[in-house]
Amino acid sequence: MAIFSAIGTYIPKMRLDRKAMYKAVGWVNPAAFKPGFKAVANWDEDSVTMAVAAARDLVKKTGQALDVKAVFFASTTTPFNERPGAGVVAAALDLPEKMRVADFTDSPNALFQALFAAVDTVDAQGGSVLVVTGDMRMGKPGSPTDYIYGDAGAAVLVKAGGEGLEILGNHSISKDFMDHWRGEDERFDRAWEDRWIRDEAFSKFLIQGVGILLKQAGIEAGDVKFAAMPDLYARDLKRITRRNGLDEQVIVPPLAGEIGYTGNPQPLLLIARATQGLAAGDAGLVMGFGYGIAGMAVRATQGFNPALFTGMQAQLDRGETRLNYTRYAGLHGTMDVDKGIRGEVQAFTALNMSFRKRREILALVGTRCTKCGTPQFPPQRVCVNPKCRAVDKMEPYPFADLQAKVFSFTEDNLAYTPNPPAIYALVDFDGGGRFWFDVTDTQPGRIRVGTRVEFAFRIRYLDKDRGLRGYFYKAIPVQGGKDA
Repeated sequence: MAIFSAIGTYIPKMRLDRKAMYKAVGWVNPAAFKPGFKAVANWDEDSVTMAVAAARDLVKKTGQALDVKAVFFASTTTPFNERPGAGVVAAALDLPEKMRVADFTDSPNALFQALFAAVDTVDAQGGSVLVVTGDMRMGKPGSPTDYIYGDAGAAVLVKAGGEGLEILGNHSISKDFMDHWRGEDERFDRAWEDRWIRDEAFSKFLIQGVGILLKQAGIEAGDVKFAAMPDLYARDLKRITRRNGLDEQVIVPPLAGEIGYTGNPQPLLLIARATQGLAAGDAGLVMGFGYGIAGMAVRATQGFNPALFTGMQAQLDRGETRLNYTRYAGLHGTMDVDKGIRGEVQAFTALNMSFRKRREILALVGTRCTKCGTPQFPPQRVCVNPKCRAVDKMEPYPFADLQAKVFSFTEDNLAYTPNPPAIYALVDFDGGGRFWFDVTDTQPGRIRVGTRVEFAFRIRYLDKDRGLRGYFYKAIPVQGGKDA
């Protein structure tokens, strides 16, 4: 019996009010406007970093180190044509290298294909599989997709047995219906006419798929407590549920108006929203739409713990709407801004060093002296404690999940960064260790000596000449944290 044992979520802090979008580009296509907000990834985020953030949220909820047979990554916006995003996620989580990694892409239903593969894996071999997802699709400025797309990440731990959401059945229908698509060398999604998509595909496919899934899982319509439905066309959801005998009240409140339609992460985000009041024995459906439909039926086990699934509300509440459309366009490269001569300097990636120091760079693993217990980053052979100075007495020591305190900092308005000013800080880790980090997801004037920070896996630089991006960790002020 395969189960979902925990779900982690990640929603970027920045929000863009669609009214601000309309003021900037509404003249292009006034009918495209949709009210609400969209979640916007920072310039140093991508689908991989958001997947890592969601996985770290999952680990924090469980309070246990991951022990998985495989990591599967689902995204239509993986940053690499030839490099497994799942491999980067596994490295950032400091997971053993002896495991399977695989990417699932090319469809908003790629998440379900990854979930189906995870269920097959644990049913055949036992153990656990981590499925992660992240998407940050771009619409052409002024287009309907520009308004509705939002950025997010999610993660789910699929286990063979245990407590959580038992998977009662799954179903998919493949149809080469091109509602949204993106060519090989294109950055922006294209879409066909809304009414055609809604009437010919969205409603028909989901009505059929929900009915088949209920029958396959052996669930009566009256027993369904939640239906996590794709909210691309939220107004059609009541008709879809009514046609299958479901109470309209079971529809999970849509997220599209709060953060946008996030693609592959959306089903897991909706489950996270739905499980707040779920009790043992309650059944639910989760559906996806894109080149057909896919879905799963689940039921809460006797020992179901909502705390392992919920917690997304805090990420929704922390959103800041300071962003305007021109800054959004500059951050994501839809508007070419002047970078100055400092911005013309090209980064160089030494791949041999990056590989040799991969645990240090991708997982923020330092060392701790086994003789005196002093932690240090980056890793050292000689203990930095002047009273110890032991040589080659070190063990690996992870820093990524620790908090720290700002010792000193700089706000630099001369150095180039896509989201100025550049802020960097020398920090003292809780328990020992000192290093300097770029600071992200904050505003000028918010950092001071003593500010509490935590760490996030982000893009450190872009090496555009070689098609590479350098990942590392950045400091982020602790939400609601107190200064020392």
